[in-house]
Formats: sequence, structure tokens, C-alpha cells
Amino acid sequence: MKALVIENIEFNPSTLNFKRVDKDRAEILDWLKVGFNCDHVSLGKQIQSLWSGYGEIVKFNLTNNKTEPDLVNSVIVKWVKPPSNRDHPRGWQSDLAHHRKLTSYQVEMNVYHMLNRIKKSADWMAEIHVPHCFHSYYDEVNQQQVLVLEDLDMSGFPLRYSALTPKQTQPCIQWLARFHGYFLEDSREQKGQSQALESKLALDNSETYTQNLSKPLGLWPIGSYWHLATRPDEWQAMPESKLKSKAVQLDEALNSLRFQTLIHGDAKVANFCFSKQSIGQEVEVAALDFQYTGYGCGMKDFVYFLGSCLTQAECESHWKNLLDVYFVSLKETLARLNSQIDREALECEWRFAFELAWADFQRFLEGWSPDHKKNTVFSRTLTAKALNKLDI
Repeated sequence: MKALVIENIEFNPSTLNFKRVDKDRAEILDWLKVGFNCDHVSLGKQIQSLWSGYGEIVKFNLTNNKTEPDLVNSVIVKWVKPPSNRDHPRGWQSDLAHHRKLTSYQVEMNVYHMLNRIKKSADWMAEIHVPHCFHSYYDEVNQQQVLVLEDLDMSGFPLRYSALTPKQTQPCIQWLARFHGYFLEDSREQKGQSQALESKLALDNSETYTQNLSKPLGLWPIGSYWHLATRPDEWQAMPESKLKSKAVQLDEALNSLRFQTLIHGDAKVANFCFSKQSIGQEVEVAALDFQYTGYGCGMKDFVYFLGSCLTQAECESHWKNLLDVYFVSLKETLARLNSQIDREALECEWRFAFELAWADFQRFLEGWSPDHKKNTVFSRTLTAKALNKLDI
């Protein structure tokens, strides 16, 4: 079978009579057929439902019998359809939660617009694998959204994991370090993150939803889905404790760090796709699901990733070595980019922030789901150390 060359595939929405996205799958099939100008589109499979019933992710197969008889490719459609009756699996179905979720999908669209452009830059690192977005559409009336994305299975990343060994985490840690390194800024040298990032690319603001988001990129002003300002209900639900009383101070400490970057914001192992192991080649990964991308300290991604794929014992035994892996890769990335950032100062600050970032997620966990398996003795121990740092 002939491989799909992503850059050569175009989606032409101008040919479509597609004013609203409240369609069924049969109409989506016709829409994709016209948009890709192919002979046949078939439903592959539903990959998953979106959190709290907000839509689905579906694979569609594309066939062009006229020009390439053997060419069969596929795309992934992320179809956001907010439910009329909201039902959060843990009971958090407030209006605030609903609007946060809708905003997150707009942010994801904006991230893909940004990445499509910035990947064309001469200094973009090919190892930072992300899916290409062929087309996106947002309906402001019914708040539905469609993303047509590259199928990472077909692009050489067919494996998914729910847990990893410490050694298996390294490709993901390196991906995070490269992503953070590419967007890294020194607040002492830059007037502001938005201005610095804007200088890297020109965005078409007509495609960017910036209401209440960080301009000009339309991302979260503070990245991560557990950011304190977006989780007042969960904070209120926390039992009275030093962590609860210090939550604002902890948040401010992270947000005021000298070195800031774009963070993924939901860097769990489920949001990484892995290549197969082959002789003489390292495993590579691609990342997806950029709903909570925004500014922040890279340690927020790092600690959340470790907690998503390692056991408590593995975290306790290996976090220091894996943190070393992260900083080796981060500094290699800055060297490749000829960055003038003070690497020693960066490492010193972010090593200090490691426990702060861990405690920040623990703060969210204790309000959102205190009986969660991630609420471990190790996590509470690191949190206590972080709070002691705030007292210094």
C-alpha cells in the first residue's frame, strides 16, 4: 500500500455546503468525500467518546480509485457535540465546567492552527511529532466543532499504552523537553510571552478564538486543566488544610517563575502515540489532545506525565533519574536552537519548581477526587516539601 504524504493532501472546504456541523455520520462521509475530492469514504471505527459525552473521535477511510488504485488512507475526525443534558462522571457538571470544556476545544483548534504554521519554520524540530490538521470548523450558534486530523496510526505511531516502565517513559519525556525548549522564554529578556511567541509566526486572527484567552494565539493564559483560576469549585471542596490555604501562593509561585514556555497541559500517557520498536531505531512518540495548552512551567507537564503512567513505587524510585533525562534533552534542544537562555539558571529554577508543580496538581486532586489512586503517600510527601519551600 502506498503511504500517504500528508503535506500533499488538501482539504478544500470552499467546495462544501457545510454551514452547520449538527449532522450525522452519513453526512460527514459526504462532507469528507467532497472536501478531499476522493471517490469513496467509509466509516472506520469510533476510537472513543469525548469526556462527559461531549462528542466522539471517529476514524474514516479515504479511497481514490481514479488516480491511485492502491491508495487507501484514513483521517481522524474529532467531532464536538455538547450534550443537552450534562452528566460528569464525578458529578462536576456546573455551568463553569461546561464553559471551560467548550473553551478547551476552541483552544485545541487554535493550537492546531498555530502548529500547522510553525511546523513550516526552518528551526522546527522534526522530532516534535504532532498530527497535521487538515481542516477545522466551529459553529458559534450550536457550539459544535469538527477537527479533521492526520491518522497517527498510518503515520507510524500505532501503539498506545496505559502504563509504562520507567525506561519506556523516556521518549515522552524527551518529546516534552523538546516542545518546552522550542517555546521557552526568559521573562527578563522578553516583554511578554505573547509578543515573543507571536514573533515566531503570523497567525490569521480570523481563525483564532481569543475571547478570554491569551492573545494573539488564543491559548490558555495559564496552561493545564487543573489551573487554580479555572477550578474554584474543586478548591472549595477541599478539606481545610495547609495546602488549601496556600493554594493561591503556590499558584503565584509557579506563574511568576522567570522561565516560562508553552506546556501541553494534559500530558498523560494516553495522549501519546508510540512507534514500533525496530532494530537500530529508537522508539518515537507523537502527542495529541491540546485542549489545555498555554503558558507555564514545564514541570507541570513533567509531573503530570509521571503520575499518569508509573506506580507510586516507580515514581519514588525513578523520578530523579527521569528528571535528569528531561534536563539533558531540554539543554540539547536549546543548543540546537542556538538559544541564548541561561541553561544553568533554567535548570536550577525548574528543579526547585518540581515539587511546587507536583503540589499544584495534588491541590486539584484533593478537591476533585480525594480518593483517586494518584493521591498517594509519595504525592503527599512531595506536597509537604513544596509547602515548606513556600515558607522559606
